[in-house]
Amino acid sequence: MARSAPGNALANAYSDLGDYYMYKVPDSANYYFQKGLSHIKEKTAPVYTGLLCNVAAYSQSIGEMDKALSQYHFAYDEAQRLHWNEGKVVAASSMGVLYRRKEMPDSALYYYKEALEVAENQQDMSLLPIFIQISLSCMQMVPG
Repeated sequence: MARSAPGNALANAYSDLGDYYMYKVPDSANYYFQKGLSHIKEKTAPVYTGLLCNVAAYSQSIGEMDKALSQYHFAYDEAQRLHWNEGKVVAASSMGVLYRRKEMPDSALYYYKEALEVAENQQDMSLLPIFIQISLSCMQMVPG
């Protein structure tokens, strides 16, 4: 993963701590993600948009789906503004997951397709099998 601007070294450290705790103690992870965001000096990719996605992932992990969707939308917009395609893929695919869990297959397919198109434009086909499986499962939910 590319590193961020030198002024964001502390934000990077907090991001790494949050990543470490995410699956062990999510509340601690969120604390570190929030601290990382508070130490952002330059809103650059990947640390800034990565932290935004991590905060959204925390909201998702505690069941706050609407809040997580809003946070992922913001992270997607910021990744787009910063021209950071990896962040766009993460945010869009995560929104697809959330919309699928909310039983909104049309929206889920839209964001999976968006994530796939961004990945395709970067010639990153590593996610293709995953998106195909997810898309097929969403299509089964759509009537007709």
